[in-house]
Amino acid sequence: MAFRTAAGSLPSSAEERCDAAVQLELNEWKGIVEPRLVVRALCPTLRGECDPLVVEPPFLDAVVRELEGHNREPKPLTGPPTRAIRDRRGEGFAGVAGDLLSSGESVAIVCSDSARRREGLETVVGGMGCAALGSWDDLLADPALAGPFRHLVALDPPLDPAAVDALASSPAPEYGLLHLAWGPAEVDFALAVARSELDMRPSVTVVYRALREVGEGSVAQVLDACDPRPRSPRAAARALRILTELGLAAVERSDASVVCRFLQAAQTQLESSPTYRACQARLQAAEAHLRAAPARAA
Repeated sequence: MAFRTAAGSLPSSAEERCDAAVQLELNEWKGIVEPRLVVRALCPTLRGECDPLVVEPPFLDAVVRELEGHNREPKPLTGPPTRAIRDRRGEGFAGVAGDLLSSGESVAIVCSDSARRREGLETVVGGMGCAALGSWDDLLADPALAGPFRHLVALDPPLDPAAVDALASSPAPEYGLLHLAWGPAEVDFALAVARSELDMRPSVTVVYRALREVGEGSVAQVLDACDPRPRSPRAAARALRILTELGLAAVERSDASVVCRFLQAAQTQLESSPTYRACQARLQAAEAHLRAAPARAA
């Protein structure tokens, strides 16, 4: 309920985000008492900033780095926990992040895919403060990234349940905390990211057709011929690696670039590729974990 509020000051659509100052009251009418939320002030939400913990190179450079083995595969962490784990699932991410950012303490948000999450998060945390942003893969591959931040807020669940304890063992300031803040929608998002990164059949099919069309050319030429192009550099590099393992492609470094060549070979099965089998196994384990994991604190 918004008394003495001009219609023009209200959001024009459900998609428009606003910050509101509200007051909770008890409304009494003819012996009936009910709660009432009164809007005292309303203004458009200002965008905030989420600084990436890892600055990604251009797409093509990232594909080449993946092909050459300079990737950020998660590393196992050992040692005693350095952060206490706070299970805050069910409280709502915006509320959890808002509380922490308004405290003025250092905060980093952990998600499944930083590039996909960044724009939306900058709207959600707008006006609350500045947060850093990194993916689970970023932080597990380089735990030192977590060192400056007292609070790590896990927006999305990890694909591997052991990753929570691993991140709790990452470098931390005194009294460091790891907050679990995902809900059902974030579980669905993590599943979607896992499928786009690990279900390799669609990416392999697209890259194979593009390479067959090009015949021989640079990675850039092959990717330009892809329709659609694999969403991430890692998926593109994995697709090329699978094709080389199947004897359907050759990938070689030249003086100027990485050259891909289409090879004629007998029909084969994707399951013959070790990389494909590893991706399938990881995806199946992630789906089993995420479907079974509670999205709310007990």
